[in-house]
Amino acid sequence: MEPGEGLHSARIELDDDAGALYELSMRAGWGDGLPLLPATESRVLELIESVPHPPDHCVAVLPPRRGAATIEKVAVNAAMAGVEPAAFAYVVAALEALSQPDHNLFGLVTTTSGATSALVMNAPRRRGLGFDYEAGCLGGGSGRGSMTVGRAVQLCLRNIGGQRAGTTSKTVFGNPTRVTGLCFAEWEERSPWPSLAVQRGFNPDDDVVTVHAAKGLLMFAEPWCW
Repeated sequence: MEPGEGLHSARIELDDDAGALYELSMRAGWGDGLPLLPATESRVLELIESVPHPPDHCVAVLPPRRGAATIEKVAVNAAMAGVEPAAFAYVVAALEALSQPDHNLFGLVTTTSGATSALVMNAPRRRGLGFDYEAGCLGGGSGRGSMTVGRAVQLCLRNIGGQRAGTTSKTVFGNPTRVTGLCFAEWEERSPWPSLAVQRGFNPDDDVVTVHAAKGLLMFAEPWCW
């Protein structure tokens, strides 16, 4: 695809100062409070070209405002989150899964609870893509895949679906993962059980994203378990 060909998103001219994008994102309402990378045309095109869909292909209709999550719009948000092209397909797959009726995404994004959509990755390439599954897999592992894919999905819910705390979302206390996302993988080599994906009927070599409504983390220790 040539630069600009088939893309319909608005272009914004900004200074090279990284703070300019941050300030604009906060004023315009599409920032989540954390710094963003500029979604340059070249970055967006790289993401689009990494999946077998045209820019106007609708991945999902996201509540509560029923925004059309086209490949182009998803790529713009993923670029701002820092998703690399090799991991973009996982963002697309996550949004497809979120939009399934059984997940009840409308209830999840509008609830008074602080629940969010957790993403569980089963992927042979999970280490290379930075999906955390060893120490700190739920936070602190700092893998690029976990941090950027999780946040990209949340940005899509915010900017395409229109999720806003206090207006379209009635969450009382919220949840930090409504900003950063909650994205992690299984340590399949160490687990005594078949992976979640295998238990759900997929092959061990398949790349699978499972979504689950999660309220957050509950820490507990069992000293007699060994």
